[in-house]
Amino acid sequence: MTLSVYINGKFIAEFGNVLSQGEFHVNRSDSDSFQIVEFAVQYCKKRSVWCLPRSNDVPEVESLRRSNLFYSMDDSIPFLYDGTVTDRFGNQHGITNMFYLGSVYRLRISWIDGSSTFTHTFTISVHPEGVSYVFSHTCFIRSVNDTKTSSGPTKSKSVYIFPIGTSYFRDFVKVNLNSEYYSLKKTDNELKHDLEDSIKNNKKSSKQSDQVNKKVASNDSNFLRVMTFNIWNMNSLSEDDGGYTRRMTALRDVILSSDPDILGLQEVRYEAHKGETLGPCQIHTFADWLPNYQFVYQPAQMQPNTLVEGRTDEGVAIMSKFPIISWEYHKLFINRSNSADTHQRILLQADIYVPHIGI
Repeated sequence: MTLSVYINGKFIAEFGNVLSQGEFHVNRSDSDSFQIVEFAVQYCKKRSVWCLPRSNDVPEVESLRRSNLFYSMDDSIPFLYDGTVTDRFGNQHGITNMFYLGSVYRLRISWIDGSSTFTHTFTISVHPEGVSYVFSHTCFIRSVNDTKTSSGPTKSKSVYIFPIGTSYFRDFVKVNLNSEYYSLKKTDNELKHDLEDSIKNNKKSSKQSDQVNKKVASNDSNFLRVMTFNIWNMNSLSEDDGGYTRRMTALRDVILSSDPDILGLQEVRYEAHKGETLGPCQIHTFADWLPNYQFVYQPAQMQPNTLVEGRTDEGVAIMSKFPIISWEYHKLFINRSNSADTHQRILLQADIYVPHIGI
């Protein structure tokens, strides 16, 4: 495809400073597409064994789309730079190029085993040097159960199945005492004593005490633990080697000890040649730390230093113990006439299936 076709074609602003000519479906038999599908299958086998059938059948590729990405300064016209090419006689010729940022593949693959469908969705970013990164991976098992009714035909009910590692266990209890809310991470016995002391001090009746005790003893909880962090991209508190790794390791320890059900992250980056031993792709780092979580990462904009220092994108991410059924993002308004409003922001929306709540 020639440069003139790209320039005369209609571009779509994928996100801040990034253009494409939209998604197009690709054939799985193409060599590049075949490698992407194989990469996704191997990723499933490494990360989500629970969401794979027992057979080694080839998965069905329900959707495979590709977007080619190019840098833009204003989200409307491709950024162009001058270069040279050498012909077969050794002569050099001037040429104008667009700044190519790589490709993004979006695909859904599934295996069918009896009444169960094992579904995985991916966003895979392939950078110009040929390295692939998983920007999103979600999966779930959908099992269809037929139930007979006395008054009508058989009804089919869809059931979502989870791995043992993402079962929801209660260790937060919340009760109302004198309009004050207590949210305590303690054992049931410790919490029971605290509540009994509070009831005694507030001269509660024995009837109220029995109600509280029953609530504490219950194994059912309708609470969902959600955490959110601005992870401050690749910044470090110190300029010495290892400062970024120490900061991120401390953040990891806080998240692991808190054990959130859903985790929201801001200022998540891929930044070439940075990240110390953790690597340049922050969502990969978090995915390695939280192997039982599904995740979606969506860049909001490509940073200007991309032109000099290599690809640098920044965005937001959602990680969840429970299946992420679907997700999408929306670009928020940016005032191009305001020199202080230089950052494209997005809203990342995800539909998550939580057993005691629903979608």
